[in-house]
Amino acid sequence: MEKEKLKIGIDLDEVLVHTAPAIIDFVNKKEGTTFKVEDAKEFELWKLFSCSQEEGIKKVYDFFSSDFFLDLMPLENSVESINFLYDVFDLIVITSRDDKIKIQTLDFIDKYFNNQFKEIFFTNQFSGEGVVKTKAQICKELGIGILIEDRRKYAIECAEKGIKVFLMDKPWNSNCEHENIIRVKNWNEIMEKLNQEVEN
Repeated sequence: MEKEKLKIGIDLDEVLVHTAPAIIDFVNKKEGTTFKVEDAKEFELWKLFSCSQEEGIKKVYDFFSSDFFLDLMPLENSVESINFLYDVFDLIVITSRDDKIKIQTLDFIDKYFNNQFKEIFFTNQFSGEGVVKTKAQICKELGIGILIEDRRKYAIECAEKGIKVFLMDKPWNSNCEHENIIRVKNWNEIMEKLNQEVEN
């Protein structure tokens, strides 16, 4: 009988794709501002932009409707890593993006990671509209053992449910600690940690 593969949940923004820098660049060029990624101490970019949540969400939707979206690029070594991991694990994308930008999101995934993911889940946590599920809920329901994430809130919620989290190091998660959270800087470190999991 074939051994069941370990299921790994993988966030999209800032784990597979450089989204925040592109959104900030889009806002800067559109509004003549000089915001920087390193100044984003909170995940919610509207706090960086000093605007309301509603205005911040609109800026993000404007970005996804712009040509800037077409220039989004995967993180370094993410494509090669996913190609390798595909044969070893069941890979599942869990993104907090909304169904409103589902088509654009799936287009990006198809372009760079075609057929590499067993399932793709949209939690609708970005705006809170539609059917909302937490990443922790999805991980528990699917039996996901490891989540690769960058947002502090989601990492803590999953860690507290006993799910191991590889936390991608970002300015907005510097004060995130838990015994089930392992901080990583890039996909090379992620691959090293996953190799250790397999060996154990």
